Amino acid sequence: MLMAGVVILSRILSPSDFGLFAMVAAVANIATVIGDFGLSQAAIQARSISKAQRSNLFWSNAVLGVLLSAAIFGLSWPLAAFYGEDEVLHLTQVLAFAFLINALSSQFRAEVLRSFRFGWLAIADIAAPAFGLGLAVLAALSGWGYWALVVQQITVAVVTLVMLIIGARWVPGLPSRAPMRDLFRFGAGTLGIQLITYISTNIDDFLIGRYFGPAQTGFYSRAFQLFRLPAQQIAIPIGRVALPILSRLQDDRERLEAYALRAQLVLAWAFGGLFFVIAAAADPIIEIALGPGWDESKPLLRILAIGGVFQALTNAYSWVFQAVGMVGFQLRFSLVGRTIMIALVFVGVHFGLTGVAIASASGQALMWAMYTVLAIHRAGLSRRRLLNVAVAPVVTLTIATIAGMVVSAAAAGLPVLAQLGLILASFAAVVGLAALVVPRVRADMRALVDTARRIRTSR
Repeated sequence: MLMAGVVILSRILSPSDFGLFAMVAAVANIATVIGDFGLSQAAIQARSISKAQRSNLFWSNAVLGVLLSAAIFGLSWPLAAFYGEDEVLHLTQVLAFAFLINALSSQFRAEVLRSFRFGWLAIADIAAPAFGLGLAVLAALSGWGYWALVVQQITVAVVTLVMLIIGARWVPGLPSRAPMRDLFRFGAGTLGIQLITYISTNIDDFLIGRYFGPAQTGFYSRAFQLFRLPAQQIAIPIGRVALPILSRLQDDRERLEAYALRAQLVLAWAFGGLFFVIAAAADPIIEIALGPGWDESKPLLRILAIGGVFQALTNAYSWVFQAVGMVGFQLRFSLVGRTIMIALVFVGVHFGLTGVAIASASGQALMWAMYTVLAIHRAGLSRRRLLNVAVAPVVTLTIATIAGMVVSAAAAGLPVLAQLGLILASFAAVVGLAALVVPRVRADMRALVDTARRIRTSR
């Protein structure tokens, strides 16, 4: 559904429309992160949680949502002055409403996850974007321009809230006295991690909007949106399932490591594999997904996808730290690594959009290296085993990517669908050959099939 939104709306709206929206969202969406305050993760990670505690968490999120929506509304005037774009004023003011709705959704989502109602959550995550896309397309075709993107975001927020309320089968009570210190402490640590992560991954749109304007921001934001699709379609859904399961295993480190290793294997092949494919096929992907007029996004997507490989290998680390309650430790590492990443983007902006993309990708590689070398063993997991799991997929997929790039260059004059088909065929040929001749790759394929079978039978 997200991919459909990218494909359809990119053919109706202009780069400037997307750029204006991205310029506002880069700053305003921070309210969603703060509004949750890490409390949904705190509710999921807790070994047990009472009805009073759940209700108190809901009202805490609600109060934060009201305050932050008001703050974003008030920020609209200085933000419009900063960008020098009058349209930013009303765009920010209307978007402020969505952040209150997202804050109200947090504990209902946590309740659905704690109850392992993953099927209902999947339905909600499909239905809400579908409604949002439908109304956005109607608005775009009616000439609403960037307001179509606002309609989409608010619709998704409202429909998601309604679906989660139905799926949670829970009505919050009134605030009451209950032990909340540990929940708030965990939430604060999680908030710190989410906040520094958000800033480091959105500072690019903020700076590009300031120095290069809406059109250039549009080219970059569309490339970044396509780059994020694997995370939104694979890593985030897997994480929603993995975190409650890993949290139940926090006192059994042997089983926790076994699950983490399997998660790393799946992420390396599936999540990392998609990034490798995107890097090899960036040109036809942009042509197919965005249509004509988006050539400036092609090299940006390729560079971002290379950084995405390292992001894929880092996800399991984050889940483990949250599952065992080591968010304070994780926060300290995030502050160091993400601060360096932000500094790299400030340097990269002086070299244009390509410089920003290289800085972002380099930051992802830095975060993976820091977590691998300095951090993950503190959670009781073997650094060597986690690295060993990633070797076969990374080497195999790197070779497949090189082959895909060679094919892409050779097929440049063909229709874009033919280009994409040939690149994917070369990719599949390399991976298939590796599975035939390399025992380790063959064992990985069996493990992936086994994992898929277990997931299917557990539903």
